[in-house]
Amino acid sequence: MRLFQYSNPDHARTGDVLLVRFKTGEPFAGVCLSIRKRGVDTGILLRNHVMRTGTELWVKVFSPKVGGVEVVQRAEKKVRRARLFYMRQPKHDRGSVDNVVQAYLGKRSGLRSGAVGLMDRKMKKDRKLRN
Repeated sequence: MRLFQYSNPDHARTGDVLLVRFKTGEPFAGVCLSIRKRGVDTGILLRNHVMRTGTELWVKVFSPKVGGVEVVQRAEKKVRRARLFYMRQPKHDRGSVDNVVQAYLGKRSGLRSGAVGLMDRKMKKDRKLRN
């Protein structure tokens, strides 16, 4: 996956919110706490709150069960640690990222359906009628 190569300028970093889609079952989204690069054995550690309980999940990126990995939101500023285990503490915990993921999916589905283009056309048409 090019998402985890340093040569890719848009590669995933620790602190980003990632969405992992599995071929079977529900997708899992969370803050990336750690990236373990070992070739085919590359894995990422994601943390999220599920049912108000902190949940961590190691995902092997090249597993046949993984359908894809997407970057939902980049970290606000560059993280200066390779592993963000301090985010397990309540002081630093980000909490649930469900609202961020829902906004991303809504925006993405709007782009796919052409709804944004339709709104642009309507606005242009209204401008022409006003002039």
